[in-house]
Amino acid sequence: MVISVLDQIIIWGGIIVIALIGVYFSKFSKSMDGFFVAGRKMTYPLVLASMLASWHGISFYLWLPGAVYEMGWGGWVVTCGSYCVVDMFMGYFFAFKARMIGQFTVPDLFGRAYGSKAQVVSGFAYFIYMGAFASAEIVACALVLNFAFGMNMTLGLILSAVFVTVYCFTAGQYAVFMTDFIQYLLMAFGLAVLCIFSFRFCMEGGNELLLSKLSEVWSDAKFKPTSDYSITQIVGFGIIGMEAIMSQLYFSRAYSAKSGKVARDGILSSLYAMISHDWMLVVIGISSVVILGTAGIANAEQATLYLSATILPKGFLGIVFSALIAAGLSTLNSALIAGASNLGRDVYQKAINPKATQKQIVNVGRAGIVILSVLMVVIGYFADSLIMLIYTIGQIAMPIFIVPILGIYFYRKPKSLYAVFLSMGAGAIASVTWLFLGEPDLLIPMPAGLFGVGISAIGFFIGNNFGVKKPDLWEQVKHGEITME
Repeated sequence: MVISVLDQIIIWGGIIVIALIGVYFSKFSKSMDGFFVAGRKMTYPLVLASMLASWHGISFYLWLPGAVYEMGWGGWVVTCGSYCVVDMFMGYFFAFKARMIGQFTVPDLFGRAYGSKAQVVSGFAYFIYMGAFASAEIVACALVLNFAFGMNMTLGLILSAVFVTVYCFTAGQYAVFMTDFIQYLLMAFGLAVLCIFSFRFCMEGGNELLLSKLSEVWSDAKFKPTSDYSITQIVGFGIIGMEAIMSQLYFSRAYSAKSGKVARDGILSSLYAMISHDWMLVVIGISSVVILGTAGIANAEQATLYLSATILPKGFLGIVFSALIAAGLSTLNSALIAGASNLGRDVYQKAINPKATQKQIVNVGRAGIVILSVLMVVIGYFADSLIMLIYTIGQIAMPIFIVPILGIYFYRKPKSLYAVFLSMGAGAIASVTWLFLGEPDLLIPMPAGLFGVGISAIGFFIGNNFGVKKPDLWEQVKHGEITME
């Protein structure tokens, strides 16, 4: 489907405005602080808006209504419920303490807690992970371009990658924050417009007609909080919800904030807006079922796009699609900058050139942006399903990172470098193997992420019995060996 010329002009206009804002603020991203953590000057409104814009990417705006459309209203409970719980801990505890130490990346914490080699290894692992994470966003951007302009999916992937590569290469984190604020306003307005039109269409015949239409196409299971999901899938998505604890999108916002309090308040406040967004997306998913039926859409992940094109007048459709693309660009920008900091600081500076200048570190980070762009296009090209791509990435990534991170915060004893190496390696091998085997049940339903986390934890405690141990990070802080802000 190709939308009207007016709507296409609005979409391209939104992209151009975002690009111009980025170009203007790129002058503040010349130093390492400016390029990677926005000079640590971000105020509460900017942290709040940037957190929302980057965490709720375009993939989220497509797959959540798609999950509701295909599986029932409980699609939100299953796929997003655990995120809300973990977000609270992330904002109040993890990000706050991380900002008080004031570094650049999550692997910085690995280095402080386990040793410099742990920072290098985790930095490279995070670098690859950010490319995989971003692949879901670029697929979603390509879906919108395909729908709006009839553009080939491969061409959509490449054009999206080229835009964000050029943008991040020149702009840096400071510009990302500034455009995030504009992008969030656009996202919030576009989502509200679509939700209002959807609700008005659905309620024209009253509650009884609405329920009658839903009953015609939904089985009884789709009215339940767990929908049609299996126990393994429910547990699997619950495990993925822990992703917030290891997400560099959260930590980069915390590091960029003016203080630990600003980081905590901005992230916690974003949670309330996230939940309101989630429920608007549930309304959009249900509206897609009522208005479009379940037979006319081959790909549930395009339900939001078909609904928009069906019910929105010219002009409004362009605004909503601009909001979707803005959501995608925001998350892509944040992911690529985070990955750039991993390659520049955690790998290049720590392992290759300890005396590197800030300019050299930033330039290596820029090279990393190009590498990540190629990686996410390749992964996106071979992806069959947006939601399965997100699920698979989460199942593999969680066992690699979550145990060492939890060990930093909660295992208050000296820790060995081998604990990190064995934990990350064992978790990666276990989760990939379990996915390859089709996630078989053991005594309980066993998604790959849960199985991998269990093996990763065993590896952590075995590895911690070997090698020289580094004192607990928070004990170092307590005794003044590490200065807090």
